[in-house]
Amino acid sequence: MKTASMATARAVMCFIGTEPPNPARGGLGLGCAGTHRGACLYQNRQAATGSSLNTSPSARIMSGFRTGTGLKTGSTSGSFLAPNGPWSSPAPGRFLFQPRRLAPPMKIMVCLKQVPHQDARLDINADGTWIQEDNIKFEINSYDTYALEEALRTKDAGEADVFVVSIGPDRVGQALRTALGMGADRAIHVNDDEANGSDSLGLAKILAAVAKQENPDLIFMGLMSDDDNSAAVAPMLAQLLDIPHTTAAVKVERSNGTVTCDREIEGGAHEVVELTAPCLIAVQTGLNQVRYASLKGIMAAKKKPFDVKSVADLGLSGQVGTGAAKVKIDRIAPPLKGDTAEILSGSTAEVVAGLVSKIKELGLL
Repeated sequence: MKTASMATARAVMCFIGTEPPNPARGGLGLGCAGTHRGACLYQNRQAATGSSLNTSPSARIMSGFRTGTGLKTGSTSGSFLAPNGPWSSPAPGRFLFQPRRLAPPMKIMVCLKQVPHQDARLDINADGTWIQEDNIKFEINSYDTYALEEALRTKDAGEADVFVVSIGPDRVGQALRTALGMGADRAIHVNDDEANGSDSLGLAKILAAVAKQENPDLIFMGLMSDDDNSAAVAPMLAQLLDIPHTTAAVKVERSNGTVTCDREIEGGAHEVVELTAPCLIAVQTGLNQVRYASLKGIMAAKKKPFDVKSVADLGLSGQVGTGAAKVKIDRIAPPLKGDTAEILSGSTAEVVAGLVSKIKELGLL
C-alpha cells in the first residue's frame, strides 16, 4: 500500500490489469497508451491530502489533473474526454478506453493512379502521342477509389494501417492528399522524371520496389485505369512479388490470415477464390460505397507522413522509364466521326468473308 497526496476533487483513473506499476510511466501503473490486458475506468472522486491509493495488481490507481479538454494522465502526452463529457461521472463500471491490441495491425498498401477528370475536355498534343495536360483537372482513378475504400473499412474496424502509393509528377501529390483526407495513414509519392514513359511492367517494378521496402500484408488496387484500360499492372506486380492475387473482385472478406474474394468472370458468372496473405487484390467498381474526404480529414491530412522517393531510392535506375519500356505509344487519335459505318449481313461465313474483304481493301491485311 502506498500513500500519495492529491488536491481535492481531482480525477483519478483506475487500471484493472495484471502488470506491475511502472515508475518510468508515471509511477503508479501503466497508462492507456501502453500495452496492457486490462481496461481503464473513469471515476470522479473526492481525494483528501494524505489519502491512500491501492496500487495492488488487481486495482491500481494513477492520479490525473484537470485540463481544458479533459483528463491528462501522468503516463500519456494527450488529453482525454470522458464518455459523458469533461469531468462528468459515467455509469459505474463503464469503460473509458479499450485495451490496446496485443497483436500488431495488418499493413495495407493501396496503389493509386491520377487520371484526367471524367468531365475534362481531352485534346491531342502536338506530336500525337498523348493528350495535352495543361489546364485540365485530374482525379483519382475511379477503380482505385473502391480499392482505397475497402482498405479504409478494414482500418475503421481497428485491424489495419493503410498507406497509399502513386507514381507521377508534382500534381499527383493532390491525389495522395485526397487519400490521406479520406483516412489513409501516410503516403508515398514516387516523383522522378526517370519514371516518365514507363509501360505497365515499368510501373509494376516501381510498385514492387516500394512493396519490398514496406512489406505489406495486403495490397489493394483498381482492376484497371480509366485512361489506358490495360489491366496489366496488378498481375505483373503480383508476379514480381511472387504473391497470390486475384482481379475483378466484387466482394472481399478476411478471416484468420486468409482473404476470400468473389470475382466477376466471363458471361456474368462469379468465381470465389481464397488467398493467403500476403496477397494482392485488384477490385472492380461497385465493390462498396466510396466515402468523401471530410473537412476534418483534409485538415488532418496536412500533418500525416508524406514521403517522396526517386527511382534511385528504389534501386531501379536505368530499369524503368521510356528507355526501358517494352511497349511504347506510337500515336493516339480521337474516334472517327461521320456516317461511315457499314453493317455486314448474311450467314456467319458470309459476314466473315465480307469482313476479310474490307480489311484487304483498306490495306490492313
